[in-house]
Amino acid sequence: MYSRMMMPLALVPALLVSGGRAVAQRAGADTVPAAGYRAAAGAAGVSAGEPGRPFWRELGDPTLARLVDEALESSPNVHAAQARIREARGARSQAAYNLVPAVTSTATFYTTELSAAQLPGATPAARRQESWDGGLQASYELDLFGRNRNVLKAQTSFVDAAGEDLRGVRLALAAEVARTYYDVLAARERLDVATRNAENQRRTLALVETRLREGRGSAFDTERARAQLNVTLASVPLFQAAASSAENRLATLLGRSAAGEVPDLGATRALPPLPETVRVGAPARLAQARPDLAASERQVRARTQLLAASRADYLPRLNLVGAAGLNAGSADYLTHDGSRRYQAGVVVSWPFLDIGRVGARVSADRARADQARATYNAQLLRAVEEAESSIVVYTQARARVGYLVEASRASERAAELARVRFREGLADFLSVLEAERTLLDAQNQLTAARVDAAQALVNLYQATGQGTEMDDAARETGR
Repeated sequence: MYSRMMMPLALVPALLVSGGRAVAQRAGADTVPAAGYRAAAGAAGVSAGEPGRPFWRELGDPTLARLVDEALESSPNVHAAQARIREARGARSQAAYNLVPAVTSTATFYTTELSAAQLPGATPAARRQESWDGGLQASYELDLFGRNRNVLKAQTSFVDAAGEDLRGVRLALAAEVARTYYDVLAARERLDVATRNAENQRRTLALVETRLREGRGSAFDTERARAQLNVTLASVPLFQAAASSAENRLATLLGRSAAGEVPDLGATRALPPLPETVRVGAPARLAQARPDLAASERQVRARTQLLAASRADYLPRLNLVGAAGLNAGSADYLTHDGSRRYQAGVVVSWPFLDIGRVGARVSADRARADQARATYNAQLLRAVEEAESSIVVYTQARARVGYLVEASRASERAAELARVRFREGLADFLSVLEAERTLLDAQNQLTAARVDAAQALVNLYQATGQGTEMDDAARETGR
């Protein structure tokens, strides 16, 4: 029965590598292929090649790389995850000590004085008794049925799960820093768009005012031009507030106080271009690349090992015990040969009269193992969905940016032509207003589309588990 329960867990790596399938629950849930992820990975601008560096370095933006590195170094969430690794390692060390003899040293001294009624006629010195004792005691459980070994394996799996949780915290933090960084750049870019359009509209207003003074224009055109300029200027405070809010959020992610410690982004004011190709890796790597899936798989392993350990409680335990030391009625006699003592033996314990309590523990551990398997399957389903959706959203956002780039260029040319035609008297002022409104709208849509595409790119990296690598020193120290 035990081997049949271990088989699904043992097949986890093979199933994931061959087809990205979920570990089948004993309740009979269907396995889930990751075919959708494979199909989406063939989309334009997305490659199934293995990613190289963490995504914040792959993007080639030194400012973003610096911000992420600072956040990973100073974030309280990262420090908490590192502490959980150290906690798990401590529990593993405790489990490891169960595989070696437990040796304790003792030193005792007792003095007793009997009452005169107990020893009539005896002097106080005769009624007083002393006992001096010192030595070592040892106990060692022969782990015949693997109970302690399975507990140690489970604790090792918990350490691995804590390490994967740290990777997850690092990935989530890096992604949030990147998204907030792009929010800052988007607000700055929108501010620049509004400023440039306001300058164009000021020139247009100056033109219609000149025409009005020369008797070739109308007050109606002048007021419409002034209204459009002020509508554009009214958007400037909104973008300034958005930039300030995003900068404060970025400062918090970097572990700084938002007041007076806004991160230095240098002269960067525009969103970076999208990469030509995004390497997301093969679908089969998803289960190990995503920290949440890797941690969940190790939880399954740990719970199964704890179940095996609790089953061993049905069987007898065999302990070797021993003690050796010195015992005498006074300190002077501790050095005599006659003060030596020793004890050795075997202790066999078997809870056959308390088998119901053991069965209850086994049932609880079996339920925990089943929960871990079910959680893993649910997370794998969600991970495949997120990877599939993030690829589709990114590719479509990238395509939208391409269309809006052309729309913005065309709108800019149209606005300039409308101004020329108006100056030469070939068109009325309404065409200028419409062209300038279209230009502002196209440029704002382009900025929004570019930040959406950048955010979608970060979501894609996070959904496919990229950017979670840690160097060897970080792994050893839990950092």
